[in-house]
Amino acid sequence: MAKQANDNGANPGFEARLRAAVDKLCANMQRSDYRHVALGRIFLKYISDTFEAKRAALLKEDNRRRGDALDDHVPDTFLAAAAATRGLAVVTRNTGEFRNTGVETVDPWAAARA
Repeated sequence: MAKQANDNGANPGFEARLRAAVDKLCANMQRSDYRHVALGRIFLKYISDTFEAKRAALLKEDNRRRGDALDDHVPDTFLAAAAATRGLAVVTRNTGEFRNTGVETVDPWAAARA
């Protein structure tokens, strides 16, 4: 049977587990102090996700202008945006899907096929 939600719609078991995890991570801090750490991390995650989504939208628009739309490959677009945002390479067998994204690709199976 599913647990009942609180007035705010949250699951009480989840809240307790989340609070216990935060207490463990911030063991040397007062509860009143680590709320700033938690809110800062939530804000950074939000900014990171928003930036990646904007980068993916710009990447799709740029490729659409060149006639190489990635509409069929939306996950690839977001993967390319996340890699570009973090300065990482995409490790994939389908390097052709990323050719116009400006992201470095690595095919780890290329040596095995050669």
